[in-house]
Amino acid sequence: MQIIDNKAVVFKTRNPGKYSVIPKSRVVGEVENGIYEVAVYWGLDEARVLRNLGVKKIPSPIVARYDWPGRYKPFSHQVETASFLTLHRRAFVFNDPGTGKTMSALWAIKPWALTIFPMLLVINPLYPSASSENISSFRVLSCFSIGFSRTCLSIFSQPS
Repeated sequence: MQIIDNKAVVFKTRNPGKYSVIPKSRVVGEVENGIYEVAVYWGLDEARVLRNLGVKKIPSPIVARYDWPGRYKPFSHQVETASFLTLHRRAFVFNDPGTGKTMSALWAIKPWALTIFPMLLVINPLYPSASSENISSFRVLSCFSIGFSRTCLSIFSQPS
């Protein structure tokens, strides 16, 4: 798989007709006996369709074409998490505590906040104020909710 000028993804396949459902795609040509190269515009919708059609390791366009707004610059694991979230319309993020899951989610939804992701639910049993500060300072969403449980807090604060 190859990314061309941050605009198109080119990959090899035995069944080029399968990708004709993508409007911005074309068969480049036959490179070997029965193996074809297909070029597809590298947009979010196209990347999602390619992933659904079984193209392995299709990167999200957020990796190359994004300005990463906000007070902080992302670490590589946050870029990977944001990329994952852009390619999956519904997802859970079970990264370790303190790894910037909330910021990764905000970076993932910012370009499409008003069209694709109108709401965000953050469940943070220990530090709801930290998540709330991140979300409100990011100024992406007008609607968000922080889940908080005193039961979880008491479980985590008990000495073992």
